[in-house]
Order: sequence, then structure tokens, then C-alpha cells
Amino acid sequence: MELDPEFWMHNVNSASINSWRGFAFEEVCFNHVDKIKRTLGILGVSSKQSGWAVSGDEDTEGGQIDLLIERKDDVVNMCEMKFYSEQFTVSKTYHAKLVHRQNLLTEQLPRKTIVQPVLVTTEGLVYNEYSSIFQNVVSIDDLF
Repeated sequence: MELDPEFWMHNVNSASINSWRGFAFEEVCFNHVDKIKRTLGILGVSSKQSGWAVSGDEDTEGGQIDLLIERKDDVVNMCEMKFYSEQFTVSKTYHAKLVHRQNLLTEQLPRKTIVQPVLVTTEGLVYNEYSSIFQNVVSIDDLF
């Protein structure tokens, strides 16, 4: 089987390439957590980071969070990573998903813990009636 020498040009907007870009961007973010922490102003705060997921059941939908930064000061940065070629827009539906994820996470944390949603994205955030869910925005420029 011969490989298409123009593969990238023929598939630049395909679902599989867009999915790959998202995973690749997440990997870049995981490799630059220190820069994310610096941008958030928490580089000096003792913390640990990980991905997070909880399975759903018949009654409750599960949820997944790309990156949690659990800090010793009882704050958790709930980081959503979005690779887009333009500014990211929070829709009503996506806002509801984030609220659900935040509620699932809050149920699992000690009562005194504060959850701060953070958007890590390539091109920034379009500000609208739903964008205020993110307390901070980290752009790709902050990572390099």
C-alpha cells in the first residue's frame, strides 16, 4: 500500500486529524504544567497534578477533567484543554457540561476545597454569557 504523499493536505480538516491535534495539545500541556502554574501565579504553591474521571451509572452521567492541579492551599484548578484554530466559544451546552463536571468533582473533595475552572487553549476565549465559568485562561503563548 502506497502512502499518500499529500496526506496532510488531503486530511487537514478530517475528524481523525482534529482529534489527534486535541490529544497532541493535551500532551503539550501536560509537559508544560509548570508554565501553566506560572501563568496562574501558583508556581510556588505545593501541588500535584493528574487527569480525573468518574464513571456514570443508570442515574448519573459520569465526567472527565483533562487536568487537575490539587494545591496545598485547598484550591483545585480544574483545567479544560481545548485546541482550536480560533478563539474558543463556550456554548450553553458546553457550559452545562462544565457545571456538571465541577459538581461531580466538588462531591469528591473535602468540603473546604475551592474549585477554580481554567481554560487552557491555543487562541484564547470569546467572552459571552457563558465564558465566566472560567476564572482563568491560559493560552499556548503562555506555554512557550
